[in-house]
Amino acid sequence: YQVSKVAMENLAQTFAKEIGPDGPRVLIIDPGAMRTAMRHDAYPDEDPMSVPDPDTTAAAILGIAAERGHTSGERLRA
Repeated sequence: YQVSKVAMENLAQTFAKEIGPDGPRVLIIDPGAMRTAMRHDAYPDEDPMSVPDPDTTAAAILGIAAERGHTSGERLRA
C-alpha cells in the first residue's frame, strides 16, 4: 500500500515537471482519515466525530483544487 502511494506521488511530480508551468496543475492531495464504516471497524473505540466525513473531505479537496496559490506537483493535505 505504501509503495503504491509513493509511486503515485512520484508519477504526479514527474507529470507536473513534464507539462511545465503552462499546462494544467497537478496536485497530490492526501485526504487524511475519514469517517467510514471500514475505519470504525479498524478503530471501534475512536470517537467518530474526531475525523471528518467523506463529504466534508470532498468539499475541502474541491476548495484546494480551485485555489490558484499551489504549485504543480505540490503535495497537499485536505
